[in-house]
Amino acid sequence: MGASQSKSSPASESVAAPSELNEKRISNDFAKLAITSSTPASVDGTITPTQFSSWEEEIATKPQVELARTILNHTDLRATLKSRKAVITDSHVFNHELKFKTGPVTNQKSSGRCWLFATTNYYDKDGKAGRWEGTSKELYEIAKGDYSPADSFSLINDPRNDYGKLYTVDKLGNLWGGRPVLYVNTEIDNLKAAVVKQIKAGQSVFFGCDVGQFSERVDGIMDTALFDYETPFDITLGLTKADRLRVGESAMTHAMVISGVHLNAEGKPVRYKVENSWGDAAGNKGYYLMTDAWFEQFVYQVVIPKALAPKELVKVYESDDRVVLPAWDPMVGSILS
Repeated sequence: MGASQSKSSPASESVAAPSELNEKRISNDFAKLAITSSTPASVDGTITPTQFSSWEEEIATKPQVELARTILNHTDLRATLKSRKAVITDSHVFNHELKFKTGPVTNQKSSGRCWLFATTNYYDKDGKAGRWEGTSKELYEIAKGDYSPADSFSLINDPRNDYGKLYTVDKLGNLWGGRPVLYVNTEIDNLKAAVVKQIKAGQSVFFGCDVGQFSERVDGIMDTALFDYETPFDITLGLTKADRLRVGESAMTHAMVISGVHLNAEGKPVRYKVENSWGDAAGNKGYYLMTDAWFEQFVYQVVIPKALAPKELVKVYESDDRVVLPAWDPMVGSILS
């Protein structure tokens, strides 16, 4: 994600030859897949008409699945399977929010520039401007506040790769000769703690996620329990976060801003207030609710000032010992592709 803050000093990069790196990485990724199916459909991966017939016969023995196929064939799948319990539980109430009144929610429309809208959704001491006219340097001076963007960096949660290391993506960047985009990979709890600390410090949080997963635009809810796909089809969605990345089922697809969090009695996050850039008709006047369970599964990046980050992660960021991921890696997603 190009909005990540990074630095320009020379670095030692752990780079293998492209063909060797790609073949080894693909082989390692598929070797780590947590596939629980007992028997493959075929040795060479082909599917025959006989197998289709066998699967249809199996489904015919399950009244629950047959009923689901009959009903859902004539209705909107997501609207029918939306959990009433989740909608009631996921209230837009937060006990920690940014104190000042913000400006109007922006609308990126079909620009594909969510990372730009999320970046400029940082707030100054007088609130947020919905429109900006001027130079990028002037915007930088207004937006930096107590924590300069130049002193911020990206934490990511990518369970495919080793934690406590610095990563970059081959050929990723939006300025010729500009600073490289760098990520410090760490456990998801460190991302959560960084968000809570930053909100309590009065700072909004830029983050990257896979927004299309278990989310709904009308109510503005992102919740892994929002849709019940398992019960009507008698299936179990068992892929881990790492597996979804490996097989292309998930990637960073959208950038937004966290501007509030609700903590329970133990101080743990329950849900987060999210400012989107799809206009005020989406969600709760443009704001979304993200549950902690959704954060765990589909948030991949947060940007945090060094002053608010754990010292050991700042040390990793400043180490300059980078692992280079291929240009098509899902940690880039479709945001800048």
